[in-house]
Amino acid sequence: MRSSCCGWGGGAAFTDVPGKRRIPDVRMQQIREVGAEVVAVACPNCAVMLEAVVAPRPAVLDLAELVEQAARGAVPEAM
Repeated sequence: MRSSCCGWGGGAAFTDVPGKRRIPDVRMQQIREVGAEVVAVACPNCAVMLEAVVAPRPAVLDLAELVEQAARGAVPEAM
């Protein structure tokens, strides 16, 4: 209920739809506004779309990466 599409689901990665801003840029702006240092994604497509946003931006990590880091006792790697 509280998740948002990164744009890949609508085919944004394969089309060049004219607009003021790309969906992943809008999502990353929302992420920046809350001050997140790490963004957790559960979809490889979301990772691709969000990692394509120009830096500086928070690190984008898959849930599996976060679980692996937690198992090692590591702090999530921020950019």
